[in-house]
Amino acid sequence: MAHFERFGAYTGLATVETTRPCTLKTTAILTHCGEKRATHQAINENGNRVLLCRYCASYVEAFQCATRMHYPLRGEAQIAALGYVWRSREGFMMPVVKEAPRSVRVLGMIQQTLEAMVQGQLLQKIAGRYLLRDACPACFRRGAHGKNCGLEFESEQFAERRHAAL
Repeated sequence: MAHFERFGAYTGLATVETTRPCTLKTTAILTHCGEKRATHQAINENGNRVLLCRYCASYVEAFQCATRMHYPLRGEAQIAALGYVWRSREGFMMPVVKEAPRSVRVLGMIQQTLEAMVQGQLLQKIAGRYLLRDACPACFRRGAHGKNCGLEFESEQFAERRHAAL
């Protein structure tokens, strides 16, 4: 079992208020957010509490969403790419290379991975934005449409989503 597959066993993901740091060990691709302060907690497969920063929580949520949609995630690059989209309320747009917080090599890997996810129908790409399938194609928003959007969807057409603080 790959180390990231443990995300599928986490249960009870909930927000917490604490000054403690995230307890997950990260890698060069799956990084913590800047402050590394825990904003969420979950229970792991052993029944122990795990503290998660907002990026690590997004990896857990994204991994579990992909699993529910029967889309196998086979590597850290896929989880990192899906995490970017998951954290972006109105769709993820690839940053300009000069302004990007990651290296050109990592950005290229992320973009290739996102394009493969579009081809695999896990994501949609509209107007240069990568969106989850539960995002409205007119206003790019997840969960709640803008008042002027004009499109109506039933809740069962959307992927289950927890609204976490971005």
